[in-house]
Amino acid sequence: MTIKLTYFNLRGLAEHTRYMLHIAGVEYEDNRYPIDVANGFKRPEFDADQAKGVFDMNMGRIPLLEIDGQVIGQSRPIARYVARKYGFMGDNDIEAAQVDAAFEHVKDIVDAYQKPRSITDEAAKKEAIEKWFSTDLPTWYGKLEKSLALTSKKDGCAVGSKLSLADIGIYYLAIFFFDDKAANKAAWEKCPKMKAVVEAVANHPKVKEWEAKRPDTVM
Repeated sequence: MTIKLTYFNLRGLAEHTRYMLHIAGVEYEDNRYPIDVANGFKRPEFDADQAKGVFDMNMGRIPLLEIDGQVIGQSRPIARYVARKYGFMGDNDIEAAQVDAAFEHVKDIVDAYQKPRSITDEAAKKEAIEKWFSTDLPTWYGKLEKSLALTSKKDGCAVGSKLSLADIGIYYLAIFFFDDKAANKAAWEKCPKMKAVVEAVANHPKVKEWEAKRPDTVM
């Protein structure tokens, strides 16, 4: 089986999948388009291939996952496919659905953060983001914590008793997503179940190995 994952030279929307492929020991081509983040996200190689229709299966976008010539688009379906194939979706159908739900809970938090970020007035935006980290995010994490208490069967596992896509999603949210790392950490450290998940993933040998070897990117 030949596997090719195509995305920009960023963590971004492909990183959940990269973690799982590395943890599972799967050989794949990590195809990365250069992108100049500092100068307006310029990406001439991607733009040229986009114009040629290379990404038409995903409506002109990436990431794409190619397996023996068959192509999957959209970051979350890609992550779910890899999770199902390589054992990151729990031990049964119920746990698989719970893993999927926890992964969506993470997306709900990410989506909620876009509201204060999208405010155009700078003073109002600053105030809204401060409120987000002081009040809104702790509330969201509190809700996530209550959910994990009902699905976790082992400390450090969001669902069931083994590493899943849910754990990787929670870890990535807690460590890499938000710009204000200190305020974010202060919020999740007050949630014992979530904290245990973050620390378990952070200490996983294969996670450490991947983070040491992957390209050093700004996001």
